[in-house]
Amino acid sequence: AITHVRLHAGQYPSEIDLIYKIYEKKKTQDAFYELEVIGSLYTFMAAVLQICKDSAILEPYNTSDDIRMLRKMVSYIQENYTDTISLNSIAESAGICKSKCCSLFRSQIHMTPFDFLNQYRLRKSAALLQTTDIQITAIALSCGFNNPSYYSRLFFRLFHCTPTAYRRG
Repeated sequence: AITHVRLHAGQYPSEIDLIYKIYEKKKTQDAFYELEVIGSLYTFMAAVLQICKDSAILEPYNTSDDIRMLRKMVSYIQENYTDTISLNSIAESAGICKSKCCSLFRSQIHMTPFDFLNQYRLRKSAALLQTTDIQITAIALSCGFNNPSYYSRLFFRLFHCTPTAYRRG
């Protein structure tokens, strides 16, 4: 990720000029100045991104393959959440290694594959708690949790109440 870009006036006079124009438009606040400022900001950002691309700061990155693989793994989890799922099986569903699997989940969803799996299971169980009278232990087991106390701990962490309190509404 880019944290900052330094633009020198001598090297990038038109980009620096855009900043001054934005400042002046904001200061004068003529009719429709907001639209002019927004347009100038877009022009400025396009110029900065072009500078980054030309300077090889931004590497070409094709996310379509990553997104396709992530969708396969998410679909696998959604179709098999009631079963025992391993990291290896999640990764294999997209034809990738375990470290790439973890990397994709971290970069795109900002959680581990198991955090995603558990959250999905918990949300499914929450729906069952609200729509059925099935015992809580049976719901936990049917959603892939083998340990009811672990299920209750995770449920409390996500919903800030026990499954029983959640069911009562």
